[in-house]
Amino acid sequence: MTIAIGLFGFGYTAQAFATRLVNHHIQVYATSRCQDTREQFSQSDIKVLDFNRQNAQLIFATCDAILITIPPNDEAGDPVLSHFQDELLANRKHINWLGYLSSTGVYGDHQGAWVTETSPPINPGPTARRRITAESTWLTLYQQYGLPVHVFRLAGIYGPGRSSINKIQSGIDRTIYNPEQVFSRIHVDDIAEALSLSLTTPTPGEIFNLCDDLPASTCDVDAYAAALLNCLKPQPIHFEQANLSPKALEFFQGNKRVCNKKIKHQLRLKLQYPSYKEGLRRIVANTR
Repeated sequence: MTIAIGLFGFGYTAQAFATRLVNHHIQVYATSRCQDTREQFSQSDIKVLDFNRQNAQLIFATCDAILITIPPNDEAGDPVLSHFQDELLANRKHINWLGYLSSTGVYGDHQGAWVTETSPPINPGPTARRRITAESTWLTLYQQYGLPVHVFRLAGIYGPGRSSINKIQSGIDRTIYNPEQVFSRIHVDDIAEALSLSLTTPTPGEIFNLCDDLPASTCDVDAYAAALLNCLKPQPIHFEQANLSPKALEFFQGNKRVCNKKIKHQLRLKLQYPSYKEGLRRIVANTR
């Protein structure tokens, strides 16, 4: 049984997971470079620390499970490994589980075909290539040192405060589209459940896709959200005319349907939100 877990990075997904862990009486440590975040949680049961060597050493020495949620950067690759790999390996004998959050963006563009955990990347962009390198580096530590690494490739994350419902409510009246593109999503609560199941039954060296059952276009999801709110659906704008950032452009150029059979069979995950429709309906119900 996990006694304490350390989370490197404390964004939207990590906070949802931490809340679940605390509710199950697991001590949670987390790192965040954001002072506002550290102050926000200063009175909570979650110990949110600055991202530095001293605190990393504390986490590695104290925790028997570790979750990495920080994406790789341009210069030095994975920030945890580039700064603290020696400290991590020095404490590896008492670490029973290590999760690394990656992205289904690593598959690149499969022109709408289904992809599984063994599908090769096709024309991945620069963000995806950095993810691929980080995954490989973490899995090498499993192969060389027996570090119990698990890689989770997350589809588009949504949930309370971060969904098409919030987009429509904020007054955004356009939706970006690529006529040929669909992509997969997952509700943040289903991510937390999948990670919890893996934590209780570790399977080191494995890669898991985390996504729901229904890939769909951004336009379809935004239109459904607008209908739930009795609003006009947003105006579609072609992605090439939307002045997107390079990262957003990379996203809209990838077209694939992500298979989730492995998390259902191996982790025995039963999705609370098997599609965006159930997830968006719950978000609307909880805001009324």
